Amino acid sequence: MRRWVPAVWLVACTPHFDLPDAPIVGASPALRAQLRAELAAFDAAIGPGRIVLREVRVVDQIGGDDDIAGGYRNERVHLRLDDPMPTFTLRHELCHAVHVQEDLLRDAHPLFDLAAAGLFTGDDTYVAALGGHYRSARRQRTEAMASFCELGPTALDALLTPCPGEAPLAADLAAWMFDHVYTAFEPGPPPEPGPVVTLDGWLPSTFEQVSGSTVPGVVVVATVDGRSSPWDLATGARRDALEAEPIESAFSPPPLRGILRVEEVGWREGPAAARGPMFLHHLGNSASRLFVGTAPEPTCPDGCWAPVEGSCDGDEQLFTADGAVYRAWTEGLAVRWQAL
Repeated sequence: MRRWVPAVWLVACTPHFDLPDAPIVGASPALRAQLRAELAAFDAAIGPGRIVLREVRVVDQIGGDDDIAGGYRNERVHLRLDDPMPTFTLRHELCHAVHVQEDLLRDAHPLFDLAAAGLFTGDDTYVAALGGHYRSARRQRTEAMASFCELGPTALDALLTPCPGEAPLAADLAAWMFDHVYTAFEPGPPPEPGPVVTLDGWLPSTFEQVSGSTVPGVVVVATVDGRSSPWDLATGARRDALEAEPIESAFSPPPLRGILRVEEVGWREGPAAARGPMFLHHLGNSASRLFVGTAPEPTCPDGCWAPVEGSCDGDEQLFTADGAVYRAWTEGLAVRWQAL
């Protein structure tokens, strides 16, 4: 499995730009649009105009090293053309830009020295590759900073409220990021889930999923044996007299940065919902959390997301119906759903 290691490196000087206006060289139109959106989102989250770049350049290889996915130095970012997660790598390098341009973490720091000690010890390939590029204590400290900063503010905001079993260090690192990096970030409005609706009846077999339908106000509940039946979305009552057909959920939500999404539904302009954990490097994956997304705002130009309180490692199914996003789950034999 190929491992990707960001790096810091040296090139010549050219004029510099605010992040949203930085030239992007060597990218396809589609990739350029993704990178441009990431630059704008990062700029909004840290405070507009706070750091500058000379360019973002997409290249075949960086420094002749196949392990390096991205690099930052002298206000330039280089990204690998074949990087499977280019916006994630860009965000990592922008985090390096913050600590370089604002001279953060020059001196020993207990929190990041502890994070670096965990990040740079271990037997896996990623750790072995990192060690060859970051030999000094300061470079290891700043790489640990960028490795958690790359999660982005929405994911870090969720880590401020730990789930059972998560390392306390994760919440401490997240709090530091908001004090020093994502100082302008404002999370989406706290989700206000609707009332819980319980299916008022019995299913002929084991529940499989809830879907929106061709009839407004009606959902179709399917069972594992292939049978389905219509039910009232608001009350859970059986609606046998209606010829409702299931329809697929909308699957075009806005970007949710830093989350390893295992399920997502909704619309680009909101509402939207998604569930997934965060990769915390040597701390392992976080618990899986449920997030709700709303329409874009100036501080979150791609759409605003916020975690649902108490959603640690839930086992619900997400679906859309009548322009809203829902979660469905079972409790014993009862089937329930709720608007998010």
